[in-house]
Amino acid sequence: MNLRKFFSRNQETANRLTLKTVSDQAEKEVLCDTSKLKELITKWTQNEGWKFEDFATFVELTGIKTPIKLSDLNDEDYSFKCVTALNTEVTIHLYFGNWVHSSGLWVTEGEETRLYATNRNYERIKTVPEVILQVRTITRNGKELSSYYCKTFCHRTLKLDDTHMLKVEIDEPYGALSNNPDTAVLKNCQQVEEYLLSLDNSLVIAQVYDKVMELLGFSDEDISNSKKILFSYIETVGEEQRMRSKIFKKNGVMQEYAILENGETFHVSRNGSWKYLYNNTRIVYFKEQDRYLFSISGSEGNITTSTPSETMNRVKERISRLMDFVK
Repeated sequence: MNLRKFFSRNQETANRLTLKTVSDQAEKEVLCDTSKLKELITKWTQNEGWKFEDFATFVELTGIKTPIKLSDLNDEDYSFKCVTALNTEVTIHLYFGNWVHSSGLWVTEGEETRLYATNRNYERIKTVPEVILQVRTITRNGKELSSYYCKTFCHRTLKLDDTHMLKVEIDEPYGALSNNPDTAVLKNCQQVEEYLLSLDNSLVIAQVYDKVMELLGFSDEDISNSKKILFSYIETVGEEQRMRSKIFKKNGVMQEYAILENGETFHVSRNGSWKYLYNNTRIVYFKEQDRYLFSISGSEGNITTSTPSETMNRVKERISRLMDFVK
């Protein structure tokens, strides 16, 4: 994962659902097993104008109870073990920012890893430590759900297994101009993510769309004012990623719709183009050029016994009905 893209100082930081602050700057106990580990933490805090004593505050803002005991420094990725006041063990990984990207820390606790961006201490302004939750990854029952949070959008990727993946990308209604004090795309995060983790590779994209919209509480007006709502279900075959089902809306208007039926994918676009995929048979229609691409691969027997004309007629009939979704 590219860490830098998560720490842009130009990104909006006032997010009520993910922003935590603290006014009590009282020193809390942080015990390091080596001076080298303490030096690393000191450099990390100083990188944003803070002191070693502030590290405990940042840690508590991520949900870790102090006092803490730190050990087992890994020099390569700046990670170390942390034993909390509740005698639980987590792993902390520090990230050093620069003039463009703010510093941050990863916290791995059980099946969950969270990424927090931190703020800079300005000498002329009364500043207190703050953290913003930007990324959460949950690994459970062979599945991995990664969520990237932002005030203007939320992206989630669910890896169901080695070959199936669901992507959900939703823009905040009205974007940066939204007057909603609570970010709509981050509503009911826990419920949305628990629902996604309950899915398997037999999922139906339309049902997933309906359920997520319900959990978010999106009205028709919200959907119409969201620049992008994208649900895509992808299957990897060899080295190729195949779109198996998809719902893509822009300002409430369907741009693309793909559905998986009995192993067949029918994919229609608002511009009139469409695609069909089944095993080793692929048909693509380019509306602008009024041109078709029909390909079959496999053994000689499979190819010689195929019936392209029959397949084309059947597919075009199904496509014509699906076009109603993108008109």
